[in-house]
Amino acid sequence: MEHRAERWRGVLVAGGFLAWMVLAAVRTLPPAALRPPPGGSGLPAAYYPWAYSHFSYSDILTLYGERHLAAHALPIVHQPVEYPVLMDLAMWAAAWVPGLVGYFLATAALLALSGLVALAAFRRAAPRRWWMFAASPLVAAYGLVNWDLFGIVWLAASWWAYREDRPAWAGVFVGLGASTKLFPLASWPFMAWAWWTAGRRRDAAILSLALLGTVVLVNAPFAWANWHNWTQFVRYNTGRLAIADLWVLVWPHIRPHTVDLLSLLLVLAMGVAALGGVGRGWDPARAAAAVFTGWMIANKVFSPQYMLWVLAFGVLAEWPPGALALVTLGGLADDANSFGSLAVHALYPPGNPLRVLVRHRLFPLGLLLRYATLALAGALGLGAGPSRPPVVRYGPSIRYSRVGDPGSGEP
Repeated sequence: MEHRAERWRGVLVAGGFLAWMVLAAVRTLPPAALRPPPGGSGLPAAYYPWAYSHFSYSDILTLYGERHLAAHALPIVHQPVEYPVLMDLAMWAAAWVPGLVGYFLATAALLALSGLVALAAFRRAAPRRWWMFAASPLVAAYGLVNWDLFGIVWLAASWWAYREDRPAWAGVFVGLGASTKLFPLASWPFMAWAWWTAGRRRDAAILSLALLGTVVLVNAPFAWANWHNWTQFVRYNTGRLAIADLWVLVWPHIRPHTVDLLSLLLVLAMGVAALGGVGRGWDPARAAAAVFTGWMIANKVFSPQYMLWVLAFGVLAEWPPGALALVTLGGLADDANSFGSLAVHALYPPGNPLRVLVRHRLFPLGLLLRYATLALAGALGLGAGPSRPPVVRYGPSIRYSRVGDPGSGEP
């Protein structure tokens, strides 16, 4: 009976996630008048005011024309794209479905499937909090803004493999995640160091070698075929300006490379401190979530949909419900601030009082709210007991189980 109830709970959670994704698709797809003409791929200029004012902007739609996806040029080999290899290939594959609408629906289906697989992995890796990812309206707000769910599935799978004592698969999934969106790589140091300090140096080495091998296997053919296009990801991100982030509040005229250096130093300092905590018994998932949240605060560019990644890391770390709810509320407020400000900028001319008010007063306050929310949620998550779970031995290996897991010996 209990097993059946758990199965139905899983069905309801998955159904809730799919409902958010359907809502995201309905609100994101522009009306027919704002779609490309027959045979065209670029969106008309009128799309942007509509998308911003309806909080419906999507990179998935805009890059269809900007990256010439309808021409089916092989990414990196023939067409530079500013994302890692696997995300480029996902864009290219979806574009084989004819037309902007077909491409968009194919992408939405891929991301919905990625989210469902991620939920299955969340369920195994974080049994107390997994459902909170699907319950969050951030899925509707950001699920189709970019291809983030296609990266989050690898993040969730890597922690599932880690919790199940499968170092090779954990390394493969982190490598696939890093080849999709760089963020899953933030998990690797804490997984490896937790095993290393527990005396499981062979598993730490297997994890690291599997990660390295996966990254090389996925990326080497494209790097060899067109090195210049393959390195576009690095050039694009190092050249981006800090225009809507924490740095413009504390240092308005800071140079991009200065931000890169300071961000790197801050993240390294946080990482070293967190690795020290893992060595003293912190749960590596909580250490990874705390450092990733700090990375998002210190990062040169914070796109609003990054809140989905903070939520994912928080779920995997089994943050308290209040911390996860705070991420959701902060993400929704950031959605309103970011796209609302873009809407005012697009709809009103320079010098308009509302535009001046939003740019110089309301938008900076919204940024402060974003970073305060991130800092508070990260502190609540880390302060909720960042201790390593009980150690359970299974034959020759050691598995870290959570309280309440089968075999943990605890209720």
